[in-house]
Amino acid sequence: MTNRLRSPLLFGALVLIAILWPMRAQAAGPQDDLHAAMASVQGAFQAAKAGDLSGAEAQYKVFENRWSEIEDGIREVSRDSYRAIEAQMSQVSVALGSKQVGAVASALAALDAENQAFIAGKPPVARTANARGAPAVATPASKATIATLLTEIEATKAAVQGGDWARAAAEFDAFGSTWVDVEGQVKTRSATDYREIENDMARVTSAIGQRDASATGLLDGLTTRLALYRQQAVYTPFDAGIIIFREGMEAMLVVVALLAFVRRSGNEDKSGYIWWGVALGVISSIALGVVINTILGQAFTGENREFMEGITGLFAAAMLLYVSYWLHSKSSLVAWQRYVSDSTTRALASGNLFGLAFLAFLAVFREGGETVLFFLGMAGNIAIQDLAIGLAAGTVTLAVIGLLLTIAGLRIPMRPFFMVASVLTFYLCFKFVGTGVHALQIADLLPATTSDLLPANDLLGLYPTLESTLPQLALLLICLAVWVRGIGADRAVRAGAAAAHK
Repeated sequence: MTNRLRSPLLFGALVLIAILWPMRAQAAGPQDDLHAAMASVQGAFQAAKAGDLSGAEAQYKVFENRWSEIEDGIREVSRDSYRAIEAQMSQVSVALGSKQVGAVASALAALDAENQAFIAGKPPVARTANARGAPAVATPASKATIATLLTEIEATKAAVQGGDWARAAAEFDAFGSTWVDVEGQVKTRSATDYREIENDMARVTSAIGQRDASATGLLDGLTTRLALYRQQAVYTPFDAGIIIFREGMEAMLVVVALLAFVRRSGNEDKSGYIWWGVALGVISSIALGVVINTILGQAFTGENREFMEGITGLFAAAMLLYVSYWLHSKSSLVAWQRYVSDSTTRALASGNLFGLAFLAFLAVFREGGETVLFFLGMAGNIAIQDLAIGLAAGTVTLAVIGLLLTIAGLRIPMRPFFMVASVLTFYLCFKFVGTGVHALQIADLLPATTSDLLPANDLLGLYPTLESTLPQLALLLICLAVWVRGIGADRAVRAGAAAAHK
């Protein structure tokens, strides 16, 4: 193809792109998205009119699935239309549950009307409670939260119990406005709860409109469902720092012991092999984290997220309780260092210097592998910046202590160190138990018996449910029993030593 021919073709292609691109962008608007999805609503309506409820439900499910993909854009254009469409969707779900053909057809027709109004740029067809003349309710100036929703439910319930139906309608309308700002906190964690809450909202609205006292029970159900989301499992930079410091410190003690041993035996020139082993252990630990994240990354999204976080959180708690407390107790570390000493002696005697590197690698990779598992238990419940701050703080602290140990000859008093390490380990274990159970409750795999008498604290992983509190209470009792047993053992040792000196 000659240059003379290629240039006009290129110019023509650019002109065509310039013409079509705006048309493509325009077609991607929320109105066009909703217009394309409406065919399913209209198909469901025709099926309902023909008495085919199964066909109507299947068609409506197609629209419902498409809605989850386009709703954010519609909310950005008009919050009122978004609320009206979602309200009608809830009415459709309620009608389908009733198996009444007339109710289903009527709800689908109302949903179609709301969709048409949004596409035409008109206000919602349905009128809110305030539009019907109910007294206005002040909207909170602070950021909307799940706690705000619970407060508005209580206000609605009080109005219903007092027979002030106009006030109840206004209060619940305020709840609906807040829900638009907060619903993402529920939807991203449980699509099932999200849809059930919206269906309950439609039932409450209908009950209030009919002045039906059953609204009280429906509001109680909303409270129970939302209460689980009032607190979020949150980990802080301190939590991340504890893990990297706790596990890194044990690895460092072994590496320092290795370096001291080769120095005392006149083989300081062989310390390079130890550092190569340390580097390989760190790289392998990071690689393990990448592999696990790649394999399990998809499992930490959508409806699987809470299930995976609950399982890994409880597994991490078990690891902390068993491995970090029992297996990594003072006597265990001494035994491990004795093994390191014997292995180092054999490696130097045989000239197998790669054995030194392997010992250092084992020390680092053993702790690094556990660290990866613990961070996996935190997945999704710690902000990236908090994780980075915790890792940086823990790493810097380890580096400073490492320099003091290797260069300045600092000696760590082992008993106080292990006492502090045990307290920090127990704190994390306690928190992992609470957040793990809480996540499984949200995933609807465990029941949630709430009580205002139970404590609630995000930092400690305390949630006001019996199912999360009882395991934590059992953990406290175990810790107390071990502590009392330790005191008794220390007294026996001191008594024996005193008797031996007599």
